[in-house]
Amino acid sequence: MRLLFFWLLYVLLAGHAVGQKYLALENTRQFYRIVFQTGDHISFRTHDSKAEFGGVIQSVDDSMLVIVIVVRLEEGGETTNIKYEDSVPLREIKSVRYQRGGYWQFFRNLYGGGTVVGGAALLGITGINYLTDKQRTPIDRQAVNITLGMM
Repeated sequence: MRLLFFWLLYVLLAGHAVGQKYLALENTRQFYRIVFQTGDHISFRTHDSKAEFGGVIQSVDDSMLVIVIVVRLEEGGETTNIKYEDSVPLREIKSVRYQRGGYWQFFRNLYGGGTVVGGAALLGITGINYLTDKQRTPIDRQAVNITLGMM
């Protein structure tokens, strides 16, 4: 049962891994941050062109962004998808067009943040209950394991 719980937790929070790299952009005029992760769609313009480029982010490095562009060709009733992998230096990007995520992205962010805050609150409540209990019952290790798993 415990293994099933941790497996489900891993599946739900797989997109919120701490070790993965992401691209964070800040708008200093409006005071908000946009975060792009692997698998997100990005549209941008470079300094030397007026055309807009876009694709799905394959990986993010310290100074490079690797995107996958899918070109759809229709010829004589047949459709062909051609995939191009392109690396773009971050210093070449002039502006990024941001489209808000859908409901799934909102739910995932809400769930991820809620479990971290809920786990910390539950850990604090467990600790306060232990300190204020006059009988000094031992700390429930299962509750501590669950809260640390949530965090």
